[in-house]
Amino acid sequence: MTSHQRLVLVIAAGLILLAAGVRFSSLGAQSLWNDEGNSYGQSLRTPADIALNAAADIHPPGYYWLLAGWRVLTGESEFALRSLSALASVLSATLAYALGKRLYGDTAGLAAMAVVAVNTFSITYAQEARMYALLALFAAASTWALIDILTTPRWRGATALALTTAGGLYTNYAFAGVLATHAVFGLLWLGWALTHRRRAGRVIRLTALGYGAAVVLYLPWLRIALTQITHWSSTGDPVPLSEALPVAFGWLTVGPTYATVGISVGVVLLLALGLYSVRPPASAPPPPIPRALALALPPLWVALTVTGFLALDLFRPANLKFLLPAQIATALWMGRGAWVLWHFPAVRDGRRIQRLTRAVAILTVFAVMWGARGGISALHTDPRYQRDDYRGIAQAIAADGQPDAAVILNAPGQIEVFGYYAARFGPAWELAPLPIGLTVDVQATQAAVRDLIARHDRIYAVLWGVNERDPQAVVESVLNTEAFPIDERWFGSVRLVRYVTPQQTGQTLDVDGAFTFPGGQIVLESAAISATEIEPGGALNLTLEWRADAVPPANYKITVQLLDSGGVLVTQRDAEPVAYQRPTRTWAPGEIIVDRHALLIPNDSTPAQYRLMIGFYNPDHPGERLPVSPDGDLLLLADINVHMGN
Repeated sequence: MTSHQRLVLVIAAGLILLAAGVRFSSLGAQSLWNDEGNSYGQSLRTPADIALNAAADIHPPGYYWLLAGWRVLTGESEFALRSLSALASVLSATLAYALGKRLYGDTAGLAAMAVVAVNTFSITYAQEARMYALLALFAAASTWALIDILTTPRWRGATALALTTAGGLYTNYAFAGVLATHAVFGLLWLGWALTHRRRAGRVIRLTALGYGAAVVLYLPWLRIALTQITHWSSTGDPVPLSEALPVAFGWLTVGPTYATVGISVGVVLLLALGLYSVRPPASAPPPPIPRALALALPPLWVALTVTGFLALDLFRPANLKFLLPAQIATALWMGRGAWVLWHFPAVRDGRRIQRLTRAVAILTVFAVMWGARGGISALHTDPRYQRDDYRGIAQAIAADGQPDAAVILNAPGQIEVFGYYAARFGPAWELAPLPIGLTVDVQATQAAVRDLIARHDRIYAVLWGVNERDPQAVVESVLNTEAFPIDERWFGSVRLVRYVTPQQTGQTLDVDGAFTFPGGQIVLESAAISATEIEPGGALNLTLEWRADAVPPANYKITVQLLDSGGVLVTQRDAEPVAYQRPTRTWAPGEIIVDRHALLIPNDSTPAQYRLMIGFYNPDHPGERLPVSPDGDLLLLADINVHMGN
């Protein structure tokens, strides 16, 4: 082994360690989210059941089969479930080196590997228990196998092509973009071979055998795949090319964090030079692939993938993951740019300034890697890149100390991901997937919610995509009118709403008041409370009936506050009426609005007498409350006696 080879080996090993470090570091820090819960649920099934469930979805079963075996070997922690993707991503970075070296040389291979190692697009899906990192791995591996056949046609390449192509097809249908690239590139190579009178028969036979064997391996799933693809409705958003292309460019070159760290001059320079045709030194061995074809492969791969993505109307942030194979191509493109810099024919006084151009190449690649630090950090610290926190939701419910609680889960797939955490934090919780039916069965759903209200003291609603899953808000309508909402919190894009169920008939309060807004009044017609004597940790259930004599000009919020004898706030609940379902601007004059609230008494409350107050305010001007007769801006509902239990 020469000193050059040893140096290349050391650098490659260092880049492998870097790629592994940024992928396996904090791998289990974030909660599993909805889609990862689906992966976990699939991994618990038998291979036959995995296939049956995948047939009813839009993803083929290959990744789930692998994950099921991986789970048996490594366990069920977040780290273990995601480690398959992390390993696949590290191998993808290694294959980027192998491809770059095969097409251009060591310099290009190392630079491509460095780009993949720090790209946050690659890192994001390396840290997710989904199939996209595996998709990128099969894309890189199958492309390497094709290049291997074109350069040294042997059975090894045909076998690798068959296995990696079948693996890609069984992993995700986005692998079709890789096959399109292979087809166009193969035809270009064939045209070159025929033009230059090169023998192509063995290459054609081995390539046909490789793809043919992949088709045979895929035949059991082919009919299902065609059905799924042809019946899959578009999930993209109509976005102009002027908006879509910069986003795709940012994700492929830097990753989703490009909006945070920007796109450096080094990235643009490497891409520009990657299209520059430069002759290698005379001492270099002849290229295995014609220089023009090798130069064209990465841009061709990127162009075909992005064009297909946009042509199929797939563009939206959640679908950009289908472009992940093209990130390997982008890294090869930038790697070739580094190779061009390394061999750039800079001349002074008739001599090549080789050391200068090589120093620029090293500094440019290093600058790209150094600039990625902020993006890698942002993946773990910036809320924009955080996954929905189902673990945090389960911990919040467990902190309430209600082992017999009911948890309503409204979105498909939530039962798997929340069940994963419920087994850890609340094994006795009743998990209720609601509403009932893909097209909501209103009566059955209402009956199921009422049954939960009758059997549980506390109900927690874990809500995601309500407008799509429950457009009539059947679940929340029953809860907001027949139970008492405590509060709501957001965990990413998932909303947790806590409810207390009516365990007491309650008592009517002798109170009235009118809140004045410009042009009218909101009158409190009646008020009832569950009790005026309560222990710390208990909940006050409050039922209010409102009537407005004109349509209010703003959507006012109600504030329910518990104050001590000195007027200091102890606890409060702020919300729009009927848990945001009846904003005040929707009230008709004279309409009676029944509005329910629950107020939790803090566990550390001192036994004493407190005052329960209510008021209205405009959330655009929260410091200005509506005046209430006779004077002031808060209305006293009742004195509450907090005492210790026996």
